[in-house]
Amino acid sequence: MVGSEGTLGIITELTLKLSGIPEAISGGICPFPSVEACCNATITTIQTGIPVARIELLDALQVRAVNLFSKLTLRETPMLFLEFHGTEASVAEQSQRFGEIAKEFGGGPFEWTTRTEDRTKLWEARHNAALATFYVAARLEHDRD
Repeated sequence: MVGSEGTLGIITELTLKLSGIPEAISGGICPFPSVEACCNATITTIQTGIPVARIELLDALQVRAVNLFSKLTLRETPMLFLEFHGTEASVAEQSQRFGEIAKEFGGGPFEWTTRTEDRTKLWEARHNAALATFYVAARLEHDRD
């Protein structure tokens, strides 16, 4: 710890954990009838021990904004974006198990892929969600004037 006048202290040591590149990655989207169903499916997925690398929720309005901004045609309903890492067999099993859980909560179909281009397109759209919201808000404001 390093301290100075007016400062309680600054941490000067950091531990970095390196992970290897997974053999296989699968990712996809799963629509649900409600945000609550998305949350329940997420909780169940974690509780059953499925090792999810990423899981993110978009509500129906956010999906609409993403569609307009990224020129996608996703169903405008609450939706989870997911990604699984591991071996080819394990990501296929994880994806299948998640699809079964999603079905229990009225979700689906869980559309997943291991193709890098498809996953990149979806995650790029998800990461641009904030920009999409501003874009849609600006369009609505412009249309109102």
